[in-house]
Amino acid sequence: MENIIYLSKTIFDWDYYSQWATILPDDKWERPYEMWEYSRALVDNATTEFELGDGIANLKRALNHRLQLIERSYNLRSIHPSWRNKGYLEILEDFGLVRPYLMKSLLTIRNDIEHNDAEPPEKERCKEFVDIVWYFLKSTDPLVQVLKSSNAYDLFDEEGYETHYGFNFELDYKDLNSIEISGWFYDELILNEPGEGFFAVEFNSLHTKKNWEGSRYHNEKLESDKWLNGKILNLDSETKKIIVSQVLSAF
Repeated sequence: MENIIYLSKTIFDWDYYSQWATILPDDKWERPYEMWEYSRALVDNATTEFELGDGIANLKRALNHRLQLIERSYNLRSIHPSWRNKGYLEILEDFGLVRPYLMKSLLTIRNDIEHNDAEPPEKERCKEFVDIVWYFLKSTDPLVQVLKSSNAYDLFDEEGYETHYGFNFELDYKDLNSIEISGWFYDELILNEPGEGFFAVEFNSLHTKKNWEGSRYHNEKLESDKWLNGKILNLDSETKKIIVSQVLSAF
């Protein structure tokens, strides 16, 4: 294809910030708190092992509801083929979003109660799990309250001054193989043939500052600088993970 160029992955080392986000409906992310509150009341007022067991079961419901909402919103399993059968808490751990050990302990206890008729932990331990799930919900609220989907990147020179190079991209979480990108790049970042450490971009436009000749815009650009607008193609799973991680962590 004639409209393919290759862009250096080093651009993802540039400084970045969140550019665009969508506020998500309250009823979706608030629902686990209703389950959590019901569980808290069960555990606080429990006088039998059955009430404690019901409290643990509803904590799992709250946890699973939140995990399912995150996956519906971000489609993270699609990033890597091996993740389709991976535990979701481990996927979130790969992004540095959660520490799964205590959550997995809760799931193990709940499954033991349901499938092996095991006794629930002591009441104080159940109260600890109530607090643990509350902290988990609070720590993942930013993911489900606001859907961040676009970052902007700027290149700074060695003295800390902003250069005129920068770009932005926008994610469609329903199709993470389709990432729109646009921005200004210096010539060495672009190849016409595949190269190690480069990824393919199908461009809609690729030109120099001559495109604005006669206007007051982009006079500071070099003759060799390129403006690029296009779509990233066939991105490897590791780089895709880096991009999504940067979007989720950006402010």
